[in-house]
Amino acid sequence: MKRNLILISALLLAVFLSCKEEPTDPVTPKPVGWQDDVPWPSLAASPWPMFRADAQNTGRSRHSGAGTGVLDWRYDSVNTQSGVTLTIDTMVITGSSDRNMPYIYSILNGNLKWKAFAGQIFSTPTIASDNLIYSIAGNTLNVFSLKGELKKSILFSSIYSQKAVYMGKEGSIYYIGINKLYVLNNSGDLLWSLDNTTGKDWGNELCFSPDGKTLYINGMGLASIDLINRMVKWSFGQFMTHCAMADVQGNVYFHASDDSGHTGLFSLNSDKELRWFFEDYPGKGQESYLAIDSEGNIYFDDILNLYSLNYSGKLNWSIPLIGNSSGFIAVDREGFIYSYCQKENKIALTSYDVKGNTRWTFISPDPVTSGNGIAVGYHRVYLPTWDSNIIFSVK
Repeated sequence: MKRNLILISALLLAVFLSCKEEPTDPVTPKPVGWQDDVPWPSLAASPWPMFRADAQNTGRSRHSGAGTGVLDWRYDSVNTQSGVTLTIDTMVITGSSDRNMPYIYSILNGNLKWKAFAGQIFSTPTIASDNLIYSIAGNTLNVFSLKGELKKSILFSSIYSQKAVYMGKEGSIYYIGINKLYVLNNSGDLLWSLDNTTGKDWGNELCFSPDGKTLYINGMGLASIDLINRMVKWSFGQFMTHCAMADVQGNVYFHASDDSGHTGLFSLNSDKELRWFFEDYPGKGQESYLAIDSEGNIYFDDILNLYSLNYSGKLNWSIPLIGNSSGFIAVDREGFIYSYCQKENKIALTSYDVKGNTRWTFISPDPVTSGNGIAVGYHRVYLPTWDSNIIFSVK
């Protein structure tokens, strides 16, 4: 009996010791301003499914960009004034603005995969989560499969030269008419519309808050739209250079002039409260689109310089550009920056690290003019050119 008690006690002690929790590493808190990628179920899970990479216009790819600055391939037969987007299977999608070549193109590894009649395209196509390609030509929205098959066409009642195809989280399609916002389902049926009551003209570029409940419209000032209650929440300032950019915390960034005439880069929270204002740069009114990296650093350039600001709006550094800005800048998931410039009669793409050190510069072998946007992903940067019939892939 005594022996049994000893055995039972030993067994219980072994079980107790085996159940003690193993030590775990403490969770390191993310730094202030850290930017996680915003889930957006309506968009394809590709590195660059739409204009400016995502619905918040962050200009940040979820994949790696080019590592060496060497020409990978070139495609010479598309006159594009739209930007380029990327599918989940590495195809480059773009549209032609040439009335003699009114097609949408799919390019794979520098070779034409397919082309389909689509009308003259000036807007950047968008790749949806079901891998359908949405493209605007005039007042028509065409929807293609990844094989180039036309699935449907939707006629817009009124449209103001849309910059891209914009989709809400749930898949609704948003576009601007003449000072009016229209919202359609993906069958083209009108869900609702909203008149512009701000007294300031609306533009053609949109930005969604990370929760999908607020829409920002550029133009003669920034308009904030409550998408749940379908009303204008507020408007701010005067002339805007480009579309707004939203971060994962719900703050919004944009170049504009306020009602007192101060011009520069503004950051507001969702309630219109000023977070900070940056004006220490000479090229006001000539700024590029914005980009934000995972650490919350904000990048833009003007005609002469590239700027890096921290999440609080303080200048990290500024460096001279090697040419005139094309207006487009991007970052990849490693935090590397890509600046697209016009250098005399050629294009130049320069990559920098987070401290502003130059990694490499690619200069086109041909005289070309910088195009309408870039795309970053699959260890490449894709560069459309303006009226030059060439798209470059840089690795």
